Amino acid sequence: MRDNKAIMKLSVPALAVALLITACTKSEEQPPVPPQSSSATSDSDQPSPPVATVPSSKPAAPVAPTVTSAPSTPAPAPSGSSAQVAASLETAYITNPEFSARVETIYKLTDAGTPEAITSLGRLFHMEKDPDLKTEILDSLFVVDGQDERKAALLSAGAGADQPKEVRMSAIDGLEDVDAKYALPILQALTSDPDEEIRDTAKDAIEMLQAEPSPAQPAHAK
Repeated sequence: MRDNKAIMKLSVPALAVALLITACTKSEEQPPVPPQSSSATSDSDQPSPPVATVPSSKPAAPVAPTVTSAPSTPAPAPSGSSAQVAASLETAYITNPEFSARVETIYKLTDAGTPEAITSLGRLFHMEKDPDLKTEILDSLFVVDGQDERKAALLSAGAGADQPKEVRMSAIDGLEDVDAKYALPILQALTSDPDEEIRDTAKDAIEMLQAEPSPAQPAHAK
């Protein structure tokens, strides 16, 4: 019994020594944890780059210089062949209903004085509804040199019974300026017109034409 107690006394210190040695061995096996560096900072701690500021007010836009329109000038006369010029003026007359513009176009056609221009005037006369413009067309034939046969045909239409009286009177006046061989047949037909004024005016025009001296006849060679 004493021997067992002696063994127990000897084994207790030995056990304590063994436990101490084991604890020291474990502490040596685990490496120490390195402390975090104070200089390491997170991305959120880094200062953000400076941002360029844009001024809120925009510069004033430059003011455009005032442009004054040039004064309008009359449209140039059409160029090309006589047929092209007459066709262009005829189209201008039809597309522009203004009275003054149509009168201007009428006299541009008579200034041209070509057969095509007189033909265009004839078409415009039959198309026109305004008696004043019809009269302008007939009166404008006074400025045309020659073209008596074509002018007589247009004046004959103007003297017709289907035209207003003022237009017919203008046509009779125009026939006094046409070669007698073209004008007399038309005027003689008007001497029997139902309208007394038309008859008298036609007779006066006939007397005027017949009173004019006939062209001198060339002398026959002996």
